[in-house]
Amino acid sequence: CQAAIGFTQYFTGVPSVLVVVHVFGAMLVVVATAGLWVSTRSRGDVPTVEPVHHAQFATASP
Repeated sequence: CQAAIGFTQYFTGVPSVLVVVHVFGAMLVVVATAGLWVSTRSRGDVPTVEPVHHAQFATASP
């Protein structure tokens, strides 16, 4: 679809409406790709880091 819009822009002298449609379509492709990447990503194998309590930092300094 993006290729067809690009060719139409090239052969018709780039009407401004087609530029907007083309950029909007490119944005949708990026959003769809990011959504697909996020939905297929597994975070289960990432180790967790437990907070460490340090006694020397627990006291307030004047």
